[in-house]
Amino acid sequence: MSVTVVTDSAAALPADLAARHGVRVVPLWLHVGDERHRDGDIALDALVARFDEPITTAAPSPGSSPPSSPRPTGGGRCWC
Repeated sequence: MSVTVVTDSAAALPADLAARHGVRVVPLWLHVGDERHRDGDIALDALVARFDEPITTAAPSPGSSPPSSPRPTGGGRCWC
């Protein structure tokens, strides 16, 4: 039986660590003012510059996954 570890980007795992261990990282949603951004799609300095606006986060939708991360193979199952 294979196991796939899935976490959201709040875990702040370094990309090389996640890749080395096959951890799938699903980005959180950032709500900045009236805009929505996937975590990682807005530069940190751009986000910090907008700290005077309302900023909230939202969990990824169930079953969402980044396009670069395939579903488990070899009959593995994913409980996300």
